Formats: sequence, structure tokens, C-alpha cells
Amino acid sequence: MPKFRDLMAASAIVAIAFNSVEASASTPKSALKELQSRPPQSDSWQTIAETPDPSSTLPEAETVADSPTEAILQRNRYVHPTGYANAIETTAPTDAAPLPSPDDSTDPPILPAPEPETAASANITDNATLTLTFLKNSTETPISTPTELNSSESETAETPEIKNDAALPSWEGSAETPVSPPNVTESETAALSPEPVPVEVAAPTLPDSLVQAQQNSPDTLTENTAQIPLNPETDPTPPERIEPSPNPLLFPTRPSEVEIQNEVPITLEQAVEHAWKNNLELQRSILELERSREAIREARAAFFPTVDAQAAYTRTDSAAQNLNEEATNRQREEAGLPPVDISSVSNTLTGQIQLGYDIYTSGERSARLKIAEHQARIDELDVERISEEVRLDVSTAYYNLQEADENVRINEAAVRNAEKSLEDARALERAGVGTQFDVLRAEVNLANAQQDLSSSLGDQRTTRRQLAQLLNISQTANLLAADDVKIAGLWEPSLEQTIVLALKNRAELEQLLVQRDVSEQQRRLALSQIGPQVRVTANYNVLEDLDDSLGFASGSSIQLLASWRLFDGGAARSAARQQEINGEIAANQFADLRNQFRFQVEQFYSELEANLESIQTAQKALEQAQEALELARLRFQAGVGTQTEVIDSETDLTRAEGNLVTAILGYNRSLVGLQRAVSNFPLTDPVLE
Repeated sequence: MPKFRDLMAASAIVAIAFNSVEASASTPKSALKELQSRPPQSDSWQTIAETPDPSSTLPEAETVADSPTEAILQRNRYVHPTGYANAIETTAPTDAAPLPSPDDSTDPPILPAPEPETAASANITDNATLTLTFLKNSTETPISTPTELNSSESETAETPEIKNDAALPSWEGSAETPVSPPNVTESETAALSPEPVPVEVAAPTLPDSLVQAQQNSPDTLTENTAQIPLNPETDPTPPERIEPSPNPLLFPTRPSEVEIQNEVPITLEQAVEHAWKNNLELQRSILELERSREAIREARAAFFPTVDAQAAYTRTDSAAQNLNEEATNRQREEAGLPPVDISSVSNTLTGQIQLGYDIYTSGERSARLKIAEHQARIDELDVERISEEVRLDVSTAYYNLQEADENVRINEAAVRNAEKSLEDARALERAGVGTQFDVLRAEVNLANAQQDLSSSLGDQRTTRRQLAQLLNISQTANLLAADDVKIAGLWEPSLEQTIVLALKNRAELEQLLVQRDVSEQQRRLALSQIGPQVRVTANYNVLEDLDDSLGFASGSSIQLLASWRLFDGGAARSAARQQEINGEIAANQFADLRNQFRFQVEQFYSELEANLESIQTAQKALEQAQEALELARLRFQAGVGTQTEVIDSETDLTRAEGNLVTAILGYNRSLVGLQRAVSNFPLTDPVLE
């Protein structure tokens, strides 16, 4: 019975606390002003402005809260252990609420409060600077109890410790906003005292000056700064520490040459710039383009004559002349005549210059030149295509890395939540109001959370190396995502405008049109083999016998050659027909790609709108899950709830955080997919006018 009385007393305490909070919410603006003027309750919380201006504590357009929870949400921000905060930020005037139409040229409005039933359109202007970001060192203000709100002092009351064998540790979830219990005696809380309940809430947008002041303050909540680094300066130049070796044939031979020595934070803009500079596939396509341009010069050379020069020196010692000389001398000896010295060695010097020119080739030369020019154009478009693919792949890999980082953060928070629930269950068991079954369930929940964390850490390592492979970085460097998870931008063109832009800008469609021209020129080239060919050659030669004194002798010749293949068995016409079919195939592929690109635009556009709505819904669900977990913990600590409710609330909170991250990154993936579908982004096209 004493335990039951203590349990009922604790329940009454919780009820009094909630009734007091409801009573204090009758004047939410005054309560918020008091909250703003109070210092943080622990070292983990940091105030942005030391002396806030009472006249500026509430924006003019701020709505009056309907409940104490909503009043608290308007002031507080949910902060993760890594220092990022979940909040929809809008840098817009406070007197405009609805989303503008594409033709609206007024100042950017504030994004309305996220409602699940509100369908937000992605077809809004770029002036609406909607961002959903995980800000560093966000506003943190502890939630005070009614007793503290009515107190004239600005100091926060200390939370009494639980008088058990082991005190319950403070909850190290995604954020800590402890709720101080009412002032009760130590005897009333000896058996069971409500643990400070953390609350994770989101806050409205802060002014730029306050955000800057936040970012300059130290982050005391960050527990693992190696996994999610602080933002570097917004410099598009990639860090030099990740530059690869200039020798493409270099390969490591020792383990130290592949050991990760540097973990370099990099922004998405820096990653794209580095990929455009060092991506191997893009470099290969540029080399192929240079090769095609040299092929054009080769084809143009056929329109010029060819000039050949030749020179030769010949020394001849003829065996036949030696025999004739010997026979002649014998005859002279028989006749009594003296022998004669006849040399059998001759030295001659010759030179020749020949000029040749194809007067008529039945269109062969012009066809080869056109083919080379079209092929160079295809390779040029291929460079554009690959560069766009590289941007898409790098952006996708970067968003995958951000998602992996966020999954690690969420699962770490889930592990801390599970550890807190396990401590609560053990404390209640020691107090005699809990069961071993609740402890076992909490232990199983903790084991599952730890397993999810291990899996997410493995995915994080994999995505980091995947991004490193795309960027072709140094063998000893690894990459970290430096950008915050936020909405990457807005898509201004309508669906119809986007489709037209995609069909006009896609390099693949132009490649197929050029390929049809290549097939036509190859058809002409095939038919030129059975056409007449006319060639002229001119020859000039000189000769000098070095054994005499007559000097040089010269001569010349001119030749006009005409040829015509009258019959080849139909080979040339068959080859020409093959090229005609290739042209028809290119036209068929053009129609197929046109339909594919339209579907891609429609798919990404629909996903963009759906993800934008999901962001608002997920933000609302996250706030509700945070409040539900707070209430579940209070109910469980008071003995009127079950461990199942707490575990379910923790699961819902983890799922809500994951859904919000998934919605943001899904939106960003859809946006970069639209940019890839349109190509040549940013857009400067008259179709938008």
C-alpha cells in the first residue's frame, strides 16, 4: 500500500504539472517572453542573444498559440547531437502566407505551416527562398514548469535526482530540453521521481544576425564531429589534399599508399567541380573529341594536291662489265696490242618530284569530310552528355552520403533513447513498480537499435568510398559531406515548359539527328566507289653521271588518269542501302528517346511535388512524435503507462526523423533529376518568357 500511495502521489504531481502548464498557456505571448528572457538550464544549451529586446521577442505576424505545446514550439528548436536542427526556414516577409503562382513577382512569401492535407505546388518562383536545413548550433531554450514561469527569478530550478540504486542518466537523444518537476518533498520522490523528460521541437526561422551569432558559438552537443563536420567556407575550388596523382598509370604497391590518412569535408559544389576536372570517363570523352577534330583535318587534306620528292645516289660495279674488260684485254694481248683500262664502276645521282591531284572523286572527298565533322559534333555532344551525367551521379552520391550520415545520427539517437528506456525500466523494477518483462523488452529494443546503427555505419563507409571513386581523388584521402541537409532549391518552370526545355536541350536527341546525317554521308561515300574518278599527275626528274663531265640531264611527264568501275556485283548499292536503314533506325531511336525524356520529366516533376508535400507532413509528424514520446515517458514514469508505449513512441520518433530526411533528400534527388532531364542548367531560354 505505501508503494501504491507513492504511485498515486507521483501521478497527482504529473497531473498538477500539466494543469499548471495549461493555465500558464492562457497568455502564450507573455509566457514566451519569459521563456526568451531565461538563461539555459544546462551547459548543453546556448542562448543566441544575451539581452533580447522585449519589443522584438515575437514577430508581428506570429500567431497566438492555441496550446502550451504550440507556444513552446514557436520558441524552441529541435537540436540533434551533431548540432543540426530540423526546421523549415523561410526568409520572406511576415505579411504573406500563401504560396505564390509562377507569375507572381512580389516579394517571397513565408511558407505556410505544414499541414498534411495542404497540397504544395513545386511550381513556385525562385524568389521564395524556402529552405529546410539542419542548422548548426540552433536556438535552444529549456522548457520551464509553471512554477518557474510564475517565478520572478530567472534561474532554473535544479532537477532532483531519483533515489534509487543508480540514478537515471539524462536522456541523450537528438536533443535535450528537460522539464523540471513541481517542487515536491524528497520523501514523495524517494520511491519514484519523474525523470526529466526531453522534448525535441522545431522553431520558426531566425533572423540572419542571430543565425550568424549561433554559428559563431561553440557546439557543445556534438558527440562525433568526425562523422559530420562543420561547414567549410563556401569556396567552389576543391581542396588540394584530394587531388589524384597526375600519372594515370601509377598504382599502389604498398599498404601505406592506400591507407586513409585524410578525411576531407567537401561541399556538393566542390564535388561537382572536382569531378568535372578529374573524372576519368569525362577525361576520356574529351580525348575522343580531340581525336575527332584531328580526323577533320585529315579529311580536309584530301582537297589539296600531294607533292612527292625523291633523290637517289647509285654506285654500280657490274660483274658483266668486268668480264667484258677481261675478254677484251686478252684479245688485245693476242693481237700484240697493249691492254686498256676500262672501269666497270658507275656513279649516278637522280632526283624526282611528282605532283598528284584528284580532280573528281564522285563526292568521296566531301562525304568523308562531312562524316568527320559530324562525328566530331557527336563527340562534342557526348562530352556534354557525360558532364551532365557526372553532375547527376556526383549529386546523387553526395545525397546518398548525406542520407547515410543522417541515418547514423538517427540510429545513434535511437540507441540513446533505447538506453534511456532500459534505465527507466530497470529503475522502475528496482522501485517495485516495474517487471522483468519490461526490462527484457527494453533490452531487445536496445539490441535492435544497436544492430541498425552498425548497419548504417557500414552504409556510411560504403557511400563515402563511392563518392571518392566518382571524383577520382587521392588514394590516401576520404570524403565527408560538409553541406547541411536542406532543400537544394526550387523549380520555377511549369511541367509543360520543362518538357519543352528537355526536348530542346538534351544532347542525346541532337546526337541522333547528327547520326542521321552521318548515315546519309556514308551512303554517298558508298555510291562514290562506282562513280568516275579523275586524277592528274606531273613528274619532273634529273640525272647526273658523276663519272663524266656532262652535267645534269632533266626530263618531265604529265599523266591524266580516268577510271570508272562499271560493275561490282551490287556491293556499293547494298552498302548505300545499309546506311539508309541506319538513318531510319536513328529516327526511330529519336522518337523513343523523346518519349523517354518526357516521361522522365513528368516522373521527376511529380516526385518533386510529392516530396515537397512530404517534407511538410514529415515536419509535422516529427513534432507530434517528439511530444508523444515525452508524454509516453511521463506516463511510464508515473506508472500509468507501459513500456510498450515508450518503445512504440521511440520507434515512431526514429521513423519520423527518417521520413523527414528521406523527404528532403528525395526532393533534392528529384530536383537534380529535373536539372539533368532538362540539361544545360541554369536555364536561360526564351521558352520561359
